[in-house]
Amino acid sequence: MEKRISTAAITGAIHTPRMSPYLPTTVDQIADEAVRAYEAGHP
Repeated sequence: MEKRISTAAITGAIHTPRMSPYLPTTVDQIADEAVRAYEAGHP
């Protein structure tokens, strides 16, 4: 298996919750999005 490095800006870079209703803000939301990002990059 080939090694890969993945990065994801789970909480955005400069975005605030006012800019997008989809920005995760709670610990659970951030954890869920991190898992989704991992799963998307690892088939």
